[in-house]
Amino acid sequence: MNHIYRSLWNEKLGTYVAVAETAVSAGKKVSSSRSGAAHFAVTALAAALCLGWGGAALANPVGGVVTAGSAAISSAPGSTTITQGSQNAAINWQSFNIGAGESVRFVQPNANAVALNRVVGGDPSSILGSLSANGKVFLVNPNGILFGRGASVNVGGLVASTLNITDSDFMAGRYRFAGSGTAGVNNQGRIDAPGGYVALLGANVSNTGVIAARMGSVALAAGQAVTLDVAGDGLLNLSVDQGAVKGLIDNGGLIQADGGQVLMTAQAAGNLLDTVVNNTGVVQAQSIDKRGGTIKLLGDMQSGTVNVGGTLDASAPQGGNGGFIETSAAKVRDQGALVTTAAPHGITGSWLIDPTNYNIAASGGDITGTDLGNRLKTTNVVIETVAAGSDAGNITVNDNVSWAANKLTLKAHNDIVINQAMRGSGSASLALQYGQASAAGTGSGYKVNAEVDLPSGMNFSTQQEAPARWSTTGSSMPWARRAARPEPTSRASMAICRATMCWAAISMRGLRSAGTAGRGGSPSAPMTGPSRAASTAWGMRSMD
Repeated sequence: MNHIYRSLWNEKLGTYVAVAETAVSAGKKVSSSRSGAAHFAVTALAAALCLGWGGAALANPVGGVVTAGSAAISSAPGSTTITQGSQNAAINWQSFNIGAGESVRFVQPNANAVALNRVVGGDPSSILGSLSANGKVFLVNPNGILFGRGASVNVGGLVASTLNITDSDFMAGRYRFAGSGTAGVNNQGRIDAPGGYVALLGANVSNTGVIAARMGSVALAAGQAVTLDVAGDGLLNLSVDQGAVKGLIDNGGLIQADGGQVLMTAQAAGNLLDTVVNNTGVVQAQSIDKRGGTIKLLGDMQSGTVNVGGTLDASAPQGGNGGFIETSAAKVRDQGALVTTAAPHGITGSWLIDPTNYNIAASGGDITGTDLGNRLKTTNVVIETVAAGSDAGNITVNDNVSWAANKLTLKAHNDIVINQAMRGSGSASLALQYGQASAAGTGSGYKVNAEVDLPSGMNFSTQQEAPARWSTTGSSMPWARRAARPEPTSRASMAICRATMCWAAISMRGLRSAGTAGRGGSPSAPMTGPSRAASTAWGMRSMD
């Protein structure tokens, strides 16, 4: 059935919108609505309501008007084809839905061509059928977007957003999206963009289906203003320029970008507004040949939380080196995740945990000692704190940690405090880096109140953030310098701290020390102690 529309300029949207031929232009937006569904945020309840519409309430896109570039729209029962005549084309739709068993196909000039589809009607979009394109497709609907369980998307690239983009920015290749709504994007189906990118943008974004972009990029971002940039290698760079109120990113499905990158990020609109990034599903970016994968879960550093569950896999099972995983927010909570950057035929990668304060504890902390030991079986771990709010950027070990492989780096903005035993074996190693707050690292240090036991070899180092400087005044042993210094543990050796408190000893099986501290400053008195060849378990003595 044919409908007749005419175009009116909409100042708010920055584009033309299609309205009924009989509508008058009184300075207000005029649009038709094909159903009485309310605006929705993409939550499980809202998704269920959308699915409850049923196939009879859905049809293929309706009321398409080309507002920039060139494209032709043809429809048949159950299918719509958009043939794009220009490299970039923008189309406004009264509604954009694809019912179960229906299809929408974009025929584009080449793989880099982009079609912007903007919904100017009042209803959310529900994709339950097939969406295909040989190029890139943008779908913008401020009312919300659902890819249902039956959805099948096969494109060169996809952006699904509840944030708007103007025609002028789009046609110029400036992918700047903005909007103040609370609606979101939910995927329960399957989205494939091999070698391309998938970006889901909104106030909240969730995935319980499958998103795959081999050798490409997948990004889930919550915010009110987001900028996308397609790099020369085809990978997607994304920045959240303005946060969302209670922004939420939730993955309970499968996100796969082998040889590429995955980004899940939520930034807050204010310091007192929490944002959350949850993973309970599988995020995989394994290495392909020499191209390592990258996984980043990023929350707000003032009030955000990243909950690390499910699986984060940036390993290299088929060869090459392991990739890189980052989980950063004010609070980073391990919830029994499987995290791996293992490389059986190369170099194991790293997992960066980047919170404010960080507490390793049997209960009530950010990760248990057992879980940290398990993560070290399959990846190097770097815990790097920053200061924010009332958190000084300390790292505290309040639970026993045991591991047999890979390197654990504790890199504190301020202090490191070890209250429970840390025991390494095999190829395990430990680095303590403290006072990263400033070039001088003044006033920061590390304190060892429990046994630290490491294997033989160059498996221990300390670093205070300042230029290297040695002093041997009053002792036959050099003071620990402020720059990175590996401590040999192949025999009994001392890590003497430039401190006014006390000194620590490293045994052949590592640090066996208690009541030990290292802190910037000068020693208040010459230190004496056993020689390097002394017992493997030295006693501690306070400095007077």
